Amino acid sequence: MLKPLIVHAATAPKWQILGETVRCLLSGEQTGGAFSIFHISSPPGLGPPPHVHTREDETFHILGGEYEFTIDNRPVLARPGDTLFAPREIRHSYRCSSPEEGVMLVQATPAGFEHFFAAIAAQIGTRLPPDIAVLGKLFDRAGLRMA
Repeated sequence: MLKPLIVHAATAPKWQILGETVRCLLSGEQTGGAFSIFHISSPPGLGPPPHVHTREDETFHILGGEYEFTIDNRPVLARPGDTLFAPREIRHSYRCSSPEEGVMLVQATPAGFEHFFAAIAAQIGTRLPPDIAVLGKLFDRAGLRMA
């Protein structure tokens, strides 16, 4: 049985990934595998390349800055308060388009995506550009594909 939980941001696992800062606010271990929630800070101009998830849906809620998303080939400018949904098997990407840092909450359903973030942080970290061969292997293991 799941129990109520309070996670303080200062104690949440934190990773530096390809220029972004990712905090795991709730992991699958804490939610019985239902979902994971991440707090992501993106410097201007940064974000992941277009990709497709085969295992999880993603929901993005913008807290600060602006992001340019492309979801299913549809461009969208997202501002604070906006929420976007990218179901699995749908191509998507984003980049922080504001002159200041962008901040968002991202929910992955079901849980498990935190393992991908931990692996990226451990094997690639902040190196830009990343080693594409290593990144490709990590994508494959996580059920992701570049699109």
